[in-house]
Amino acid sequence: MMVIVQTCAVVLLAPVLLRSIASTIAIALTAGPMLQLAGVLAQAPIGRVLAAWGYLTVLIVGLALWIGSLSRKRQMFVVAVASMLMLGGMVCTYLSAEFSSSKRFWNPIEQWEIVVAILVSGAAAAWVSRGSKTKRT
Repeated sequence: MMVIVQTCAVVLLAPVLLRSIASTIAIALTAGPMLQLAGVLAQAPIGRVLAAWGYLTVLIVGLALWIGSLSRKRQMFVVAVASMLMLGGMVCTYLSAEFSSSKRFWNPIEQWEIVVAILVSGAAAAWVSRGSKTKRT
């Protein structure tokens, strides 16, 4: 649950939290102790905790690249899309786990791969398009 709260907070507060490289690094590094605490409380294996930290770090870097390359108005669009993907995916996964007839183990990290791939590819496209615009002027 702590991982979900951390992820949602980063996505919703991305324009405020990820303003510079230093703040992005600080957010990515401070996610580690919180994830370690969550892993201890959930008695999760260290491999799963490190995988969650890796996914969260890639998500933070992807959001920072995407947010940093766009205007303030378009940053809100990024927040809306990322929030829809993260919150919607997590809610759908939770509902399927809660109300499904099969007793499959709910693993939210399965959903993160898709979201992280979308965010990183969007960030790369935004970064490339920003670079091409500055070369023309």
